[in-house]
This record gives sequence, structure tokens and C-alpha cells, in this order.
Amino acid sequence: MTDQKLACVYASLILWDDNLEVSEENIRRVLDAANVKVETYWPGLFASAIKKKGIPTLIADSCKGGGGSAPAGDAPDGDQKGADAGGDAPVDDEESADKSSSKAGPGLFGADGDSSSDEDSDDSDDSD
Repeated sequence: MTDQKLACVYASLILWDDNLEVSEENIRRVLDAANVKVETYWPGLFASAIKKKGIPTLIADSCKGGGGSAPAGDAPDGDQKGADAGGDAPVDDEESADKSSSKAGPGLFGADGDSSSDEDSDDSDDSD
């Protein structure tokens, strides 16, 4: 979000919090009082968006997650054609284990072997 948009958001929230009308003119007044310069179209865009939806709705909608896609098996008209048309085949456990194997690169601490034992550190402890 640009600084100009953010300034308009803050000005709108200040007006709404003080129970004042969130209009283009009032947003401009708040921005002028704060000595913040924005493009002339931003206050009008924010005022019209707030007039259409309202601040509480815009705040609540901003907390929602993005629109995900429908599951692969669901058809839009409710029948099961989409489920029978293919979809993803079940993943074999061995295949998924190979993908997550540490053979692809170094381990967590830079070791490139598969063992997690302390075989190398045994030599330093035998100094009795």
C-alpha cells in the first residue's frame, strides 16, 4: 500500500472514530491539517468506497482470507461429474517419503548423511 493510500485510510478512520461524516471534503481537511499531500483523486475514491460499504464492513472484509478454489471433485451444478472425471490420484507413501528424504541435500546441521547419530563425536569422549 502506498503512503498516499495509507494516509487516506488513517484520515478515514480518524473521521469515523470521531463520529464525523467520512466524505471527500473531510478526508481532505484531515490530510491538510496533517500536512500530507496526496493525489487529488484518492480522497474521493476512499469516500465513495466507504459510502457504498461502510467502515465496519470494510474492516471485517479485510480480515477475511482470499478466495480459494473449490475442491477438485465438486462440480458447480452439484452433480458428481467432476468427481468421476479424474482428479488427483492417491499419492503413494513411498513416493512422498522419497521427496522429503534428506538425500536431496544436506541435513539440518549441514551433514549430508542419513544418520542422526553422534558417531563422529564418540572419538572426543574416549580420552579416559
